[in-house]
Amino acid sequence: DTLTKRLYPWIMNDKVSSINDMMGQWTGRGIAFTFPTSGYPRGVHLILALRNILNCTLPIEIFYIGENDLGRPEREKLAKLPMVTLINMEERLPKVRDVNGFNIKPYVMLASSFREIIFLDDDVTMIQNPSTLVDESLIYKTHGTLFFLDRSFSAGNSEWARSFIPFPSITSENGRYMRDVSRDEQESSLVVLDKGRIGIVHALLAACHMNLKESRDEALHKHTHGDKESFWLSHELVRAPYGFIPGIGGAAGSFRTKNGGPPEPDVVCGPQSHIDEMRRLTHFNGLTLLHKDDPSKGYIDFHHY
Repeated sequence: DTLTKRLYPWIMNDKVSSINDMMGQWTGRGIAFTFPTSGYPRGVHLILALRNILNCTLPIEIFYIGENDLGRPEREKLAKLPMVTLINMEERLPKVRDVNGFNIKPYVMLASSFREIIFLDDDVTMIQNPSTLVDESLIYKTHGTLFFLDRSFSAGNSEWARSFIPFPSITSENGRYMRDVSRDEQESSLVVLDKGRIGIVHALLAACHMNLKESRDEALHKHTHGDKESFWLSHELVRAPYGFIPGIGGAAGSFRTKNGGPPEPDVVCGPQSHIDEMRRLTHFNGLTLLHKDDPSKGYIDFHHY
């Protein structure tokens, strides 16, 4: 308990004085996400799609950061939806400060009451029922994690990562970041963790620490983009096994055309898409709209992925 208070003083409150206390409050499987007032239309669309199209019956927790984040009128409407609970992060983790935007993701996963936690971005489009995706994943059964790979962009900085991970796992050594191929290894619009496994709990706590303001300003954001790499890096830190869905981040949409020319059947343009271990489309990181905040611009013409 003393070590926990030194490493993670921000988890302490009237109901939690140790990691065991925190773990004892988790039960079942469910979905969590977070969005501000501006993200309300996207969040409602996601909930209704999960319920009415994919027949997902998992309970949902929606996190917000105080009264100025998600407006009261929007919260009152969301509270009327069945099996939807709203949670104020300022009340659940009152000692956490200066954490918002995408950096709040690991905190939402930690603060959620679900033992098996499925985090979704509010602008993700699910093709599969997320509960079915988890049930059918051998990677999840083996490691208790479900991570998806990002697209490859600029070169990574393995020197930075190796400065605090002196003995990387085979998983990371085979990855793109540690081989300086890409600074983007993981895509975090959908992340699944089994918090019933103690190694994953310590990895999630480490991910939260990496997203604290001082840590992210001085380290994480200097060498990576956003929160996403903190999930696998934290597992490396605590030596907890994890696994990525094989393959790469793809695209869902239509064939590329240039200057009015014919479609190019070897290039698909659209939001980033992902597949499961059976190579079935699971979700894509984006809405069906051409512009997620402007429906008047029309919809993406989906043909291939």
